[in-house]
Amino acid sequence: MRHRSFAQRSAAVRRHAGFTLVELLVVITIIGMLMALLLPAVNAAVEAARQAACKNNLKQHATALEIYEVKRGVYPGYRNTIGSSTGGWGVALLPQLGRQDIYDEWVNNSAVEKRVKYQEIFVCPSDPPEGAQASTNSYVMNAGHATLDKPVNGLALDAAAGTFANKDSIVDGTHVTLLVTENVIAGGWDAVCSKSSSTAYPNICVFHTVKPTGNDVKLINQKGTATGLDVVTLNANSARPSSYHTGGVIVAYADTHVRFFRQDVGYDVYSKIMAPNDKQSDIHTDYKLEPLNEADLQ
Repeated sequence: MRHRSFAQRSAAVRRHAGFTLVELLVVITIIGMLMALLLPAVNAAVEAARQAACKNNLKQHATALEIYEVKRGVYPGYRNTIGSSTGGWGVALLPQLGRQDIYDEWVNNSAVEKRVKYQEIFVCPSDPPEGAQASTNSYVMNAGHATLDKPVNGLALDAAAGTFANKDSIVDGTHVTLLVTENVIAGGWDAVCSKSSSTAYPNICVFHTVKPTGNDVKLINQKGTATGLDVVTLNANSARPSSYHTGGVIVAYADTHVRFFRQDVGYDVYSKIMAPNDKQSDIHTDYKLEPLNEADLQ
């Protein structure tokens, strides 16, 4: 019998211990397939975490707004007299959000410091800022009709002009009356709105009497004149719920509960949840015929 030397046996082992090119390609293909299978699950988990954080932010805003209303008997407006200046609902809400210090800067009119405070609670993780912008904001409050300030239309009114809404304004039920929602092109949380200007809708959402059609930007999550959900001009048409969550937006209602609101609901449903008293409101006449029900909000 012919015996191989130790060196020959070692060389044979080394030859069999390696991978052929075909084997390597098979392994790479299997790894690629596993990655393709796992990636959607990973992305879904990341988005679920982002949605949970966004829901928590909105829950805190809704709770803070409820505390504000209980203490003062009214909701903050989209314009509020704060010290010797004016501020939006985000500024008015700072004490209820645990930032009395920043609110005091507004009251004392510290012009330099009051506008340079980044607040994570105003930012949805799916809508991160492009840079370290001081007053980055993802959330807007229900201001009702695009031009008419009435308590039957919305909850954030021109408080600086003496127009307010409160819990008594909500005839249709706090559980179906919108309080706060997302908007991916919202202005700063410290911004002051003015419905008298076609571009001054930075931190409010509104409804319109005219029915939107087709790819109208008034519709939830509808595309505007720029790429994706972004709209070049922030105006009444873009002052509507929008988010980077797939299929809809996260909203908070006046009873402080938070839920996912589908983007394919009809504009009648959207108008009704904005109007605290839809029978007396300025929503389109056709939308007043049927009451909201739970199925409309699923």
